Amino acid sequence: MSEKIIELPDCLSQASFDAWDEHRNEGPWSKIWGEAAKKAFVRKCAKLHQSGYSVDDIIDHGIDAGWRSVWPMKEFKREKRARETTVTDLTLVVTDRAKGAASIAEMKQRARQA
Repeated sequence: MSEKIIELPDCLSQASFDAWDEHRNEGPWSKIWGEAAKKAFVRKCAKLHQSGYSVDDIIDHGIDAGWRSVWPMKEFKREKRARETTVTDLTLVVTDRAKGAASIAEMKQRARQA
């Protein structure tokens, strides 16, 4: 019997899907992991991605935790990137660099405290 190929959205890597597929085939719930369940899983991953989550990170965590499904977790929410850069932000970056800030994370932390 040939295995049907599930079309994956761009947000879900083939490696992550294959790892999840292997994980689901090992557990006691493998009997209910058919084509319909796989398609539903792919749709759920796409919805998670549209809501701002890192699908690959959630899948990795789910495998590690022994889950049989994936869930939105705030730890895996992608940061919004639509922040405007102001003159104050640039001044803080230049000032922090002059003070020897080692990383962007350190500069962001200093900016939050200012």
